Amino acid sequence: MRQLIDLFEVDKAFYEVGYEVDNRPDWVRIPLAGLEDVWESARRD
Repeated sequence: MRQLIDLFEVDKAFYEVGYEVDNRPDWVRIPLAGLEDVWESARRD
């Protein structure tokens, strides 16, 4: 179940990265930080 949630979080974060790049490039660090959090969480498991 956790892996499925992680997959949805990654999908959403990638969508958000694209949105921010197109509309608010200064904010792209926010979804990138989310991707980093999911990555680090997956590495610990």
